[in-house]
Amino acid sequence: MSNLKQSVFWSLSLCLVFSFSASKGELKQSLNSIESGQSDVEKYGMFISQDAAMKRILRLNEDALKRERTERLLKKLDWDIGASKISFNGNPLAGRVGEATVWTRLPFRLEKGDKVSLRYHWSQNPRYQLEDAQGPSFVSLSGKTDLKLQYYTRPGVDGGLDSLSSVVGFEVSSQAIDEGSEIRFRVSNLRLPATAQSAFELPVYIEKKGFLELKIPSDGLRIEPSVTERISISAPSIMSLGEKFQASLRFEDKYGNLSKSNFFDLDLLANGIFKKRYQLQGNPAVISDLSFDAAGLNFVEVRTGGGGLRAKSNPVLVGPYKERILWMDFGPRTKASEGILSEAEINSSSLGKYDLVRPVDHQFYNLQPVSKRAIRERGTVRNSFIEYEYTLNKFINVATPERTSRLRFQKADRLNLVQIFSGGSYYPWLLDRFAGHGYGVGVIGSQFSLKNSKFENVIYSAVVLGEGSSFIDALSSGSTYVAVDSKIILLNKRTNLSMKEQRLLEVMVASEEPIQSVQLFKNGTLINTYQEEIRERGKYNLELYSSSQPFSPVSSRPRNEREWLGRIKISNGSLTAKKRRGWKVKQVDLDTVEFFTKTHGLVKRLPFEVTNFSQETEIEILIAEGIESPNWLPVDRLPSQTPQDRFLISLGEMNSGALRTTRVNGYDDRVEVLPRRKPLDRQLTYSYIDRSVPKLGDYYYFIARDEKDAIAVSSPIFVGGEILE
Repeated sequence: MSNLKQSVFWSLSLCLVFSFSASKGELKQSLNSIESGQSDVEKYGMFISQDAAMKRILRLNEDALKRERTERLLKKLDWDIGASKISFNGNPLAGRVGEATVWTRLPFRLEKGDKVSLRYHWSQNPRYQLEDAQGPSFVSLSGKTDLKLQYYTRPGVDGGLDSLSSVVGFEVSSQAIDEGSEIRFRVSNLRLPATAQSAFELPVYIEKKGFLELKIPSDGLRIEPSVTERISISAPSIMSLGEKFQASLRFEDKYGNLSKSNFFDLDLLANGIFKKRYQLQGNPAVISDLSFDAAGLNFVEVRTGGGGLRAKSNPVLVGPYKERILWMDFGPRTKASEGILSEAEINSSSLGKYDLVRPVDHQFYNLQPVSKRAIRERGTVRNSFIEYEYTLNKFINVATPERTSRLRFQKADRLNLVQIFSGGSYYPWLLDRFAGHGYGVGVIGSQFSLKNSKFENVIYSAVVLGEGSSFIDALSSGSTYVAVDSKIILLNKRTNLSMKEQRLLEVMVASEEPIQSVQLFKNGTLINTYQEEIRERGKYNLELYSSSQPFSPVSSRPRNEREWLGRIKISNGSLTAKKRRGWKVKQVDLDTVEFFTKTHGLVKRLPFEVTNFSQETEIEILIAEGIESPNWLPVDRLPSQTPQDRFLISLGEMNSGALRTTRVNGYDDRVEVLPRRKPLDRQLTYSYIDRSVPKLGDYYYFIARDEKDAIAVSSPIFVGGEILE
């Protein structure tokens, strides 16, 4: 009997041990539970719940069979698919060129038709190529000589985001690749991104037939800022005479990252006059207890002891002004959605440049409830808007252009702002769409854009605080404007208009550079331009323009950005062009200049000068065949080719202004040559009286442009906001 009891005891013990061992590795998680926001996920489940690319794959793929197979595979692997590693042959500084190696071990066997691809974050496309071993971003495989790399097009966070973009990879042929085999990609002459970041990735994806594609986790590569090459200084834009203030000083590398420098001897000047020498530590550094003793437009300047580095502040308007301006970085995306930086990195990188930073992430990427987040993007990844819940059940909504907000989804009491800038793209039609339908909105801009362009502008959203008003008050009332590339001061002297026979519109503008022009728009149409009448002999502007407006006025997305590759050639004379932000310019000969730029809703200007000319002088403008960038794919009109064109313009026509159009699949793009006018002052007040018959809901807005093409766009002023006495 004792033997029987002992036998039963050991049988039960073995059974219990076996059961415990078998269930120990089983995690109570599934793809559905991860997607629904289960918090206690582990291993690869935790990675999926935190990685924006995998969250997007999971949420957009509704193939039940693929999900089921993938889940069974992950359970079999105990939700552990390993990791990939990335190395760089040298100090990984922003913008540095070198060789990167990415390697991983296969977590499972690959059969014929399965694929492995090397990708990149959509905003940091290295433009992989397989043809030129000496060229940039050349990709090769180490060891696996029997595998042939090829191009694939892939959407998503690691690819083309809202379109398709080219990645590289290989397809398994008849010979399977065993589990545990090492895959090693080498990328020669890779230029690291210009943005310093803690975890730069070149992610490896496994695409097994009949399964969801799986991204291999990676810790990434820390990219440090490069050496200090410039300094910048920022001060409050408006203050009273004698008011104490502090200025922020940034030591930056050539790309604008905060550099590692943290100690400098600096001379401080006010309006060109030496004031004091400082020894500063920290980056950014703060210079306190400053004030101006002269009214009007003022500047703070700094220079290093030897004078090698210099910086001039934004314009500071000193006087009995009641307004104050907060400069906001609105809408940067974090790595939780479509960005590359964490929220903490975004905040620290913006120090000394903006007064406020308001990151925005699309709720599509948030698997957890979003109620704790005060600001978020809502809707779909094709049509959405931004919702700012500043207190419980109190909202400020922002209409967005690139994922075009729809009119019928917006409530008039919540929609306060329209985003008219995304990076270097200008979307005035979105303002006209909402303001024209009676929405009393202000304007705002964002540095973030869904397009990946070589030429991006610096976007500042200005929030103008009146006496006694708060930040929320200003946003709610549309007391805002957008400045591009410079902190231009722009103050509307009239914030509402009555139905009187005459309506006075007035604006004050101040800039670091002399003002070139101030334009007044009514209901989206230009009605007046204030500029100098005197023209500069022999000096002209080449102006290029393409619309960003959607092809369909209902719900389609914007037209894509277009490129301009061309040249200007002069006969009977000489020609030179000045380099400008957003242009690539090459002086080929005394009579020829080549150029390249992109346009998207905003006029691009290239100044040029002609000498040794005569009455027979003419210029030839050649535009090469090009493309519209496929940043997104509108359902009603896909990105198109842009045609080759040739224009001949006489000197006489240039002096009066020459306009040419080039037709691009339903759009008329513009090429203009205009005589350059002398600039106005740095500070001015422009007024205009509109004597036309007023209509309730009419709206006006100003656009100011300075000599270096920095611009500012005001919020609209509406007719009917003032009650007649």
